[in-house]
Amino acid sequence: MAARTRDISLRGTPPSVEKAMERLLNALRVIKYREDVKKGEQTRVQEAFVLLAGSQQEVTSQATQRQRNYQWLLKKANTAIGPHIVMLCAIGLGQSAIGGMKDHIRADLLEEMIKRRETLECPILCKLAEKYSTTSVPVSGSDTARNASRPTQIHSSATISLTGDVYNLTAEDAYAYDLAHSPIRHRIGTIHYDTYLERNE
Repeated sequence: MAARTRDISLRGTPPSVEKAMERLLNALRVIKYREDVKKGEQTRVQEAFVLLAGSQQEVTSQATQRQRNYQWLLKKANTAIGPHIVMLCAIGLGQSAIGGMKDHIRADLLEEMIKRRETLECPILCKLAEKYSTTSVPVSGSDTARNASRPTQIHSSATISLTGDVYNLTAEDAYAYDLAHSPIRHRIGTIHYDTYLERNE
């Protein structure tokens, strides 16, 4: 009973460097066997890559301190070894274990991973890491593309507004008005002017 009580009390204790390496190697062995990761593990991996790509968080609580510690190791390991070690750390250890380590243990773990980098690598792990590292980070390009299309919509609205005004003007007045404004309005006015002439010929 005493042994069981001791096991429960140590369950949330951050692992030593030796235990952490053992967990990483066990995770690698399972990934080799499955040639994939479970759904819950996918979530942890995706969160790790999002954190890796993010800026450093301000420490406001113990939770944010753990996250910052975790992010530190992920960034260092990614630079020194590669994205596959980020994935392995997320599955084999996670934020709670790494974030709760003492600074010197975390630094020692990084050194040990670098020393044993060849042992912690395999083709299937590298392939999966490449997959999740590109699909986990939010892609701003699509938002940028949508934002880039907004000026076109604004031009269209300007055309509608200008059309409403032109009904109170002659075609010559509308054309002269557009010549006196920006190149964008000039192009809109030219198009409208040509259309106006075609309709009234």
